[in-house]
Amino acid sequence: MLGRSQSDVASQLSLKHTTLQNYERCRTPLRFEVALRFCRQFIVSEEWLATGKYAACWAAAPLYGVKPGPGKEHFEKLIFRRQCVDLLSEPATLHVRPGTLFGDAYEILSAHYRRLVAEHFFLPRIVVTDSDIPELGVNFLTVVNERFIAMLANESPRRDLPRSAGWRRYTRFACFASQTIFRRMMMFPLSARDMDSEDMNWLRYISTDQAAKIPFIGEEQGHKSLAPRRTELATESKN
Repeated sequence: MLGRSQSDVASQLSLKHTTLQNYERCRTPLRFEVALRFCRQFIVSEEWLATGKYAACWAAAPLYGVKPGPGKEHFEKLIFRRQCVDLLSEPATLHVRPGTLFGDAYEILSAHYRRLVAEHFFLPRIVVTDSDIPELGVNFLTVVNERFIAMLANESPRRDLPRSAGWRRYTRFACFASQTIFRRMMMFPLSARDMDSEDMNWLRYISTDQAAKIPFIGEEQGHKSLAPRRTELATESKN
């Protein structure tokens, strides 16, 4: 499902390759500590891994106006199957007896999963610590971007636009925002051209205007300018 080799998964979990094989082939019972580490590292729903179901996610869905419909199974696999809430970081997990089988432990922790899913419905939840490896950040961002791009691709036809009309614009702006954040964190200078670029003006626009809307490609007509010039923003601020 993850498109990863056993060696890669075992390495990220600091497990022996043979140990992971024994879990997958049901030769060794799966302890909850290992299961929760797996869910956390690879952004996988604890509920789904324990039960194969998405009951908690569907219970929380009406709170956010999400209803089951055509494409429900695809939505579950894309969104709910990756709805990790990092139960490993929950204080309640400390009270589960070490070595408890994952299925038994989830019965104890299921109420916490339901609560956290209701609080963090649109994004997975991970509590990052100093002991985490960089691959966790890569895994998390990959899941988030896959989710957003797929949802934008599904939304485009509903607006009578090509499927790429949403995700192309999202990808461009997401890359620019990520690059800007990285360069600032590394203290790399930004040139005057960078600061006055169309993308930078767009970033200022959505950061300062609560009514800002980013149209899909092909929807620009009738929308407020996607990236107003910096001078316009300065004038508005002065007024």
